[in-house]
Amino acid sequence: MLLLLKRLAGTLLMPLSLVFLLQLVALSLWSRQRKRAAAATSITGLLLLLLACNEGIADRTLQSLESRHAPLPDGLTQALPAPAPDARYILILGGGHFDTDAMAPTNRLANASLGRLVEGVRLARLLPNTQLLTCGPVPTHGHESHAHVLARAAISLGIDPARITELAEVHDTHDEVHAAQAIIGDAPVLLVTSAWHMPRALGLAHAAGLNATPAPADFVAEPQQHRLSAWFTFSVWGLQRNTLASREYLGLAWTALRGQR
Repeated sequence: MLLLLKRLAGTLLMPLSLVFLLQLVALSLWSRQRKRAAAATSITGLLLLLLACNEGIADRTLQSLESRHAPLPDGLTQALPAPAPDARYILILGGGHFDTDAMAPTNRLANASLGRLVEGVRLARLLPNTQLLTCGPVPTHGHESHAHVLARAAISLGIDPARITELAEVHDTHDEVHAAQAIIGDAPVLLVTSAWHMPRALGLAHAAGLNATPAPADFVAEPQQHRLSAWFTFSVWGLQRNTLASREYLGLAWTALRGQR
């Protein structure tokens, strides 16, 4: 029930949902002949939509999350920095997939999941003595856990199945890091997730007792110095990235209020 309420509240507080709710309030006010209040409410909603579609705002808010932890180097031209080479495990957090058997597992993964998987596989190749942990539950209308799809995708990219452990009895990041901690204890682990999700995930991991080193992947925001025109660009991509940032900041607030990190 708590998980359902969290997801419902998160959905209602997203930019597009707020715009829709403001328009509903405006219609209600208009029906009560409160035309000035209705107009002000409707205009506020439209302005919010405009801001939510701005790519400059989207890049800035996402960069404030993604810039907190640097990506690990390629390990070839530049060695992995300590303590990454000492890792015994690589934990790949889940991010969703399409529930269809008509595609290869790599094609079934959502963009965030694919980015995380590729980074996890890259690190597994650089560190052949590590074990890979894949996370993710069985979808509501699915038959195969996300952890299993990630594992199959890793195997298709050349990872030995014996190196993979699936963590499917999880529902969110909090569950994932605790499930991992129950298996690996305080052994060094590389935490692989999207760069915008890393601040929350790493905080939860440390609170769970994981000896985790961040290995961010799936960077979304573009550098501001290369995107001055973004401040004058409004698009559905801006809305998508602003929604992503809003969801993550709400997640940070939620886990802080619950004392989970």
